[in-house]
Amino acid sequence: MTEELKFRIENASELERKVVNLGARFVNEVSSNEIYFNQPPGKVLKIKQSQQGNFLIVLKKKENTFQYIKEEKLEAMEEIKRELENKYGIHCVQKKTIRYFRFKDYQLDLIAIEDLGNFFVIEGKKISQNVISEIFGTSVPENITVPFDQLKKN
Repeated sequence: MTEELKFRIENASELERKVVNLGARFVNEVSSNEIYFNQPPGKVLKIKQSQQGNFLIVLKKKENTFQYIKEEKLEAMEEIKRELENKYGIHCVQKKTIRYFRFKDYQLDLIAIEDLGNFFVIEGKKISQNVISEIFGTSVPENITVPFDQLKKN
């Protein structure tokens, strides 16, 4: 099962240079709107709207990571959105720009969230402490252990 580990970062361009120098390969950049629905603590239910399509994403917190429970492409996005809005209510909508990279067995995401800041996400089957140390060295930034929709501006 894929999991993600999130960090708040100060300088996205500096970190991008560092991961590229380590051998990460740039994949693409995506702009998205992500609609977060009200959920109990430790759960995430959102619809991601981007050039690649609309996706329903469900995540669950596990220790200091989030596990992907479901990610499916939506054909009838407006209908599903309306159903989820009626059932749970919309918590917030976030505008994001995400730069995707591949590094070893991991996907690395540099994320800029409007009015919230810059973040770095490592996604993979089992995220090792070794890859975290390789990327950040001894100065590991703040590990984010709540969903993005629960964060406050830094």
